[in-house]
Amino acid sequence: MIKKNVLIVVSSLGIGGMEKFALQLFRGATSSELHFDFLIFDDTRLDYLDEVQKLGARVFIYKQKKSKLKFMNEMLFVNGVLKKNHYDLIYINSCSLKSLITSLIPAKHNNIKVITHAHSVGYESKGKLDLLMRKLMINYISRSADIGYSCSMNAAVSKYNQKFLMSGKYKTIANAVNVDDYSFNPEIRNRLRTSLHIDDKIVVGIIGRLENEKNHMFLFNVIKQMIKTNSNYVLLIIGGGSLEQKLKEAVQSMGIENNVLFLGARTDANLWYSAMDAFVLPSIYEGFPYVLVEAQMNGLQCFISDNITRDVDISETIRFVSIDEEDSVNKWSVALLNNGNKRIRNSNMQIVKDKFDVRNVISIIVKDILNL
Repeated sequence: MIKKNVLIVVSSLGIGGMEKFALQLFRGATSSELHFDFLIFDDTRLDYLDEVQKLGARVFIYKQKKSKLKFMNEMLFVNGVLKKNHYDLIYINSCSLKSLITSLIPAKHNNIKVITHAHSVGYESKGKLDLLMRKLMINYISRSADIGYSCSMNAAVSKYNQKFLMSGKYKTIANAVNVDDYSFNPEIRNRLRTSLHIDDKIVVGIIGRLENEKNHMFLFNVIKQMIKTNSNYVLLIIGGGSLEQKLKEAVQSMGIENNVLFLGARTDANLWYSAMDAFVLPSIYEGFPYVLVEAQMNGLQCFISDNITRDVDISETIRFVSIDEEDSVNKWSVALLNNGNKRIRNSNMQIVKDKFDVRNVISIIVKDILNL
């Protein structure tokens, strides 16, 4: 049997939700029928480079450089890779319209089948020119993609037009996980909490990139207010990003350094859910965050921004709280103080695990790839 060659396009091989999805697909779908390679645009986040190369994938890495022609340079890089190598299909994972287009135009130019996968709603500018450009890009993606996925309907309507969504080419693909990796483990909980000397603390956790959209500064104001009432609360931050130094300086200047712990980007982040008592995500925008599936699998109550799609409430352990009102900091503080140390044992969890088991999702994608 002749293998189908698939090029997975993703921003990096670092630690992140979109990257996690692409890696799970690669690990689970590589077979006698499918071969995968990677094309990435971030040459600084390469945590999983060794793994994918050892498993047989080639990795094409765009070397970042400052340029006003960044979009054109990236598109030319993709085009060069496609011209020099034979691919039957390109699988484009992205959070933004622009980055979808960057790979989609060269793929169509080279007559290669395309699956696009929108992983986030993304930031939307309201300027007239921006709105016009968005409409043009959405129509191009909808006209060009052979199959389109998204993590939620919110993400779908931000990347595809209504005609495409009704055409039969579109599917919502759950941000699935290896469910066994996220079950609550009391032994791991005790070991990790002891390692940080927080055995007797109430631990509120957030896992994600240290970038503006995750809204960590808002969270610092919440914690600062909470510890006036109960100083036993600790905020655990897992993730790396461009704002790391700025956020650490903010914690110092706010005088909350004894109640905020930075653990950096970690490949064992799945273990740390067991160390937490509650999970928080006050994001300005999101698609369908992996971390919320994972936190619910672990039995954590989740306090999240009401900007995030309601689809994430898969186990009735989510509390949506506004980040945009004048008294939002106070509302978050009260919600966490009243309910932030109560783990959930949910009778529906097995149904949830079946729906979000990565093996089921991979089988859907593999079937689509083989049928194109």
